[in-house]
Amino acid sequence: MGGDQDDDVEDEEYSSEMTVRSKVHVDLNRCREMLARKDEIECASGSGRHQEMETQMKKYPNFLRSINNELLPAIPRNKITSTTCFAQAPHNADLASKHQQAMKIIINNRLGGDTIAPDAPKDLHSTAWSALLHRNALRDTPKCQSVEIDDMARGPGHVAWKFIQACREEDPPIAFNDEQIDCIALQIWDIEQAFQKQLGSVSSPAVLPGAHTLAGGQTQAIRAKYVLPNDLGLPRALIVGGGGCGKTTMLEKVICPTYETFFELTARATPSNKSARLFNAKTVHSLNGFRPSDSLRTVNIRIRTDTMRKRTRAVHERCGALFLDEYGQLPTTLWHGACLLWTIARQGRYNLKMDNYHRPREIRAG
Repeated sequence: MGGDQDDDVEDEEYSSEMTVRSKVHVDLNRCREMLARKDEIECASGSGRHQEMETQMKKYPNFLRSINNELLPAIPRNKITSTTCFAQAPHNADLASKHQQAMKIIINNRLGGDTIAPDAPKDLHSTAWSALLHRNALRDTPKCQSVEIDDMARGPGHVAWKFIQACREEDPPIAFNDEQIDCIALQIWDIEQAFQKQLGSVSSPAVLPGAHTLAGGQTQAIRAKYVLPNDLGLPRALIVGGGGCGKTTMLEKVICPTYETFFELTARATPSNKSARLFNAKTVHSLNGFRPSDSLRTVNIRIRTDTMRKRTRAVHERCGALFLDEYGQLPTTLWHGACLLWTIARQGRYNLKMDNYHRPREIRAG
C-alpha cells in the first residue's frame, strides 16, 4: 500500500479543473488493525442502539481471536517454496514463447490465404496445438444472422416468429413455452406498431425473393426502406424471473436479433465480463468508455477527448435500442452515469434538452 502521488490532468478544455488523487499511506500496525476489524468492533461495543450487523460484530473476536493473533509466515528469500503463495507458476517463459511462435504461424498462414492447416511448431505438444487451432476456429466463426427481404417486409412480428421456429431446429432444440412467447411478443409489439405506421413498409413492391439484408447494392437500398428511426421512444421493459427461466435465451435468440434487423444499430451491455461473454456483449464500463479512475458524478460526466467523441458518434448516436442483461447487478451510480452519457452523446442529433435530462423523453432520446 502506498506509492507516489498520481496526478490526473484533464484535457485543455477542462485544464483548470485538475484533479489530484493521492494514495493513502498505511503502515504495518494500521494494516493489522484493519485485518482485525478493530474499528468495527469498537463501533459495535459503544452505547446506544445498534444494527443487527453491528451486534454480530461483537462475536467476531471470540471466534477469530486465535487466528488474528497469529503472525504471517515469513517471506522466503528465494521465493520457490511450494508450500507458500510464492511458489512459481506451472508455466514458464519457455512454454509461453512456444505458444507465441505457434500464434505467429497461424497468423501468417491466415494472411497468406492458405486453406491448408499449417504444421505444428517444433517442441509444442500436439494436444496444445490442436486446442489452439480449435479455439481460433471458434473465434473466427461468423456470428451474424441474415433475414430475407420478403420476411423483413412482413414486419418484426413475422421475423421474431421465424427466429422462434429456428430455435426449435437447433441441436439441442430450444422450445419456448406460452409464457415466454407472450413475453417476447410484448417486447416486439412496439416496433411492430411503428413498422406498420412507417410509410411504404408492407405495401412496397420492391421485394427480391431470396435476397438477404447483409447483401450490398440494391438489396441494401431496399432494406433501408424498412429500417426504423433510432428515436422511437420505446418503453423501458424489464424482464424478471428466476435463474434459468430463459431470460437471456429470449433476448439472445429472438428479441435482440429482431431489433438488430429493423434498426441501424443496437447495443448489448452487462455489468460484468462473465455475463458479457455469455451475452455477446460489452460491459457497461467498456461500452461507455468509463475508466476505473473516472468519477461518476454528474458534473464529471462529459465527452472529453476526440477518441471518446468518435466512439459516441459511432455507437451512441446510431443506436436504436439498448439491451442490458443482469440488470439487477448494475450499481445505481453506474446506471445513472451511463444514462447521462447517452443523453449527452445524442442531444445534438435528437434535439434533447439537458436541463431536463431526467425526464423519460430526454433520457437517451426515449
